[in-house]
Amino acid sequence: MAEIRVVDIHDAKRGPREQLVDNIVRVLEVVLQDKAMARVLLTGATGVDPEFDHKVAEFYGHLHSLIKRSLKRGQAMNMLREIDVDLAASCVQGAIKEVIASAVDSGAENHRITEMADALLEYVAYGIFDRDILK
Repeated sequence: MAEIRVVDIHDAKRGPREQLVDNIVRVLEVVLQDKAMARVLLTGATGVDPEFDHKVAEFYGHLHSLIKRSLKRGQAMNMLREIDVDLAASCVQGAIKEVIASAVDSGAENHRITEMADALLEYVAYGIFDRDILK
């Protein structure tokens, strides 16, 4: 399983951005190793087997909790502004799912994983609007 490492904001060799991208890369590598299973998880192929449905729901619940904990930790480290972490975790989870779906559907090669991770972090960290535009 991919190891998610706590970001060390005091690491002089690797800044927080690089550490976050590395975490995302590790997750994408694991998920995209088995594109058929990724497709099953993404399409929500539920309703046939209650035990499988439970496992999928459990997986997504665990993922949501992991993202939520990470956001709370980021707030405690003063890396994130005050936000509704539950709602933000849902948004981040959706963004991750869509990046994975795009990679699976397009047949993206593994050499693009770092590019995908960087784009995902850019979107989650900064959104799509220039902050000055929204004032």
